[in-house]
Amino acid sequence: MKHLEGRRTPHVVGCALVVALAAGLYANSLHVPFVFDDLPNIARNRFIRVTQLELEPLLDAAFESPTNRPVANLSFALNHYFSGYALAPYHAVNVAVHAANGALVYLFALFTLRRASRLPHQATRRPDASPVPAALLCALLFTAHPVQTQSITYVVQRMNELAVLFMLLALLAYLAARSAKGRRRRQLAWAGALAAWLLALGCKPIAIALPFTILMYEWFFFRDLSWVWLKQSAGLLAAAVAVALLLAFVYSDGFSSFSYANRDFTPWQRMLTQGRVLVLYLGLILYPLPSRLNLTHAFVASSSPFEPPTTLLCFALLAALLLVAIRLARRHRLVSFCMLWFFLHLGIESSFVPLEMVFEHRLYWPLVGPALLTSSLLFDWLGARRLVAFGVSAALVASLGSATVLRNRTWRDAVTLWSDVVAKSPADARARYSLGFSLAAEGREEDAIAQYREALRIDPDYASAHNDLGVALEGRGRTDEARRHYAEAVRLAPDDGTFRTNLGLVLLREGRADEGVRALEEALRRDPGHAPAHVALGYELGRQGRIDEAVDHFEAALRRDPGDPLTRQKLCIALALQGRFAQAERRFREDPTLPLLFGSQGICQNPSFSGVEKGP
Repeated sequence: MKHLEGRRTPHVVGCALVVALAAGLYANSLHVPFVFDDLPNIARNRFIRVTQLELEPLLDAAFESPTNRPVANLSFALNHYFSGYALAPYHAVNVAVHAANGALVYLFALFTLRRASRLPHQATRRPDASPVPAALLCALLFTAHPVQTQSITYVVQRMNELAVLFMLLALLAYLAARSAKGRRRRQLAWAGALAAWLLALGCKPIAIALPFTILMYEWFFFRDLSWVWLKQSAGLLAAAVAVALLLAFVYSDGFSSFSYANRDFTPWQRMLTQGRVLVLYLGLILYPLPSRLNLTHAFVASSSPFEPPTTLLCFALLAALLLVAIRLARRHRLVSFCMLWFFLHLGIESSFVPLEMVFEHRLYWPLVGPALLTSSLLFDWLGARRLVAFGVSAALVASLGSATVLRNRTWRDAVTLWSDVVAKSPADARARYSLGFSLAAEGREEDAIAQYREALRIDPDYASAHNDLGVALEGRGRTDEARRHYAEAVRLAPDDGTFRTNLGLVLLREGRADEGVRALEEALRRDPGHAPAHVALGYELGRQGRIDEAVDHFEAALRRDPGDPLTRQKLCIALALQGRFAQAERRFREDPTLPLLFGSQGICQNPSFSGVEKGP
């Protein structure tokens, strides 16, 4: 790229500053625990627990994990291979990706500012002004902004970060292709852009919008808003739409996931509410106090354009901003582009797609536009007063960075994080439930019970809250009350294997063996691969002397979760009870964790299930 020719030292220094800033701001996030969606996607995801760098387990990690994000899933698997579940390496990778993104934003801003300054009839940016300070400020704002914490400190949102990394690489490869001399270089650059885009798609569906970004960039900065070119490119636009629809079809399993069955709002209500959500996003960008940031914003859906009244007002504000962006396009090209960037890159997640109403991590990629707009205008207005411009820039970055450090302190443990969410959204049943779950994990069962009850007061049909309240009550010896909550959880979510397994276990503990076995068998009928149900049923059958059936269930559980040492222990005992001592001994010797459970002498010659933990 021509803008990098000549002296490279300023660019190296600029990228180094961005990397150092990212490392410094997120140094206090390295030991934040797994929370929320980290649990199913990482902590409980058996597919990422690879022990060998071989093709089959890596493909399983990529494509069998709970979310259809193979590239990101593979990165979690590699993290686990090298460091298990140690927290610091997971966070270190997230911070490194964020630092790389900041450096790439610097390069993208540098090229765009240089390109914009050469356009004819522009009222802003002198052609002789160096773009380096504005580009650096753009990257620093992107890196330091506290709204980014949810994409970096929240480990599972590496999916988001990696998608942006590859989209930035694709954009830079496209720009390299546009300025390349020679056909071969141009072809290689286009191939690189395509490869990076495919990798971005493997991280998150937001990458579907990238072809539209490139078309908009081409029209704004290379075609001078030529309507003739746009008409001639109608085929390209149609192809982009077709590709977007095809990818949406693939990502959604034939649009089957475009279902609102599990949502308490309709597509129409979501679309109405997104106007208010977009205004909230703008407010968080402009005024990002840590007290305004939240892991899960509680948002009541708009039922009509007038209920609540802010619905129509927000759409009027957004329409006015879009109109301003369009009107500015001819004379203030860069300003218009940055404004439209924000709207374009929220187009998927703020549409009719049945996602949660609002999440701050959705601002990670759209923030590039406002950051570039801010830095460009600041150096345009204060270009002749360089010291003032640098002082204002330093103050902006320092204030944003301080807010980021403060926000990361809220993430230091799960109880602190969810207490913050409950304080900001006291009527959010999910936040109450999650705080209860976190308190229970710390052994604070009475506090957890209070939060579960509050979650159920807000939402009496919250199946997971019924189940986990049952677990907490059973832990306090209140089995009769626990059973009622398990039964209610099963009624509300009849296909959930965990809820039926817990109901079966409490029935067994109450001595109602026949009912307990039936509950476990029904759990497996509805969810045949549910390992805990296999383990619980295998234990009970083994206790009843039905050893052959017990072995079958333990082996089925291990096929589903081969790394569970307690299930291996039960299987060894069952094999020994069958008299198959050689097989039991071999299983025992193959698993290095079993000596800790059995003692150094191996399989005893008088085995029984006595003293072995019943449930999963």
